[in-house]
Amino acid sequence: MGPDFVLMSDPVAPFDHMEAMTVGRELGKLGFLWYEEPIHDYDMYGYKQLADALDIAVAACEWNAGKYFTAAQFIQARAADIIRSDPSWKGGFTGFLKTAHLCEAYGMNCEVHAGCTPLMDVANLHAACAIKNCRYLELSIEEDSFGLMAGVSPDEDGLVTAPTDLGLGVELEWDTLRSSAVAEL
Repeated sequence: MGPDFVLMSDPVAPFDHMEAMTVGRELGKLGFLWYEEPIHDYDMYGYKQLADALDIAVAACEWNAGKYFTAAQFIQARAADIIRSDPSWKGGFTGFLKTAHLCEAYGMNCEVHAGCTPLMDVANLHAACAIKNCRYLELSIEEDSFGLMAGVSPDEDGLVTAPTDLGLGVELEWDTLRSSAVAEL
């Protein structure tokens, strides 16, 4: 990967407060860019402790309940350095944009996380392109296209380009979608 390769850690909430602090200190020494979801997102008190004590940026609010309202509480409390968001977890594009603009007002990045399906990855790419305080887009590497003709694919430099056609700019494989449907309305 080389010395210029950017690393982030997302352990998906396995730690108690002490373990999260220990791992965060080590990741900071190793030069990781951010430390995402070391504890459960509902634990704003624990996140505040981590954000205050660690040199590495702490990322939170990816999946917590409360959409942009809870993100606002994290932002105001400075319980995270980076807010993770996307349209599917924050109330659609409008809720996502509210979250991103709150982050921007407080000088924080709102980083878009993986959409878990190729179509959501396309939606997340559009969301990331709509704001200026997002540097990275997390992508799922899927074997199944989930009925999408072409999804988001990084180029050799790891960069992605948003489709420019109408809507999300993608075509769907309707036969694939119909064959997977439980019922058609």
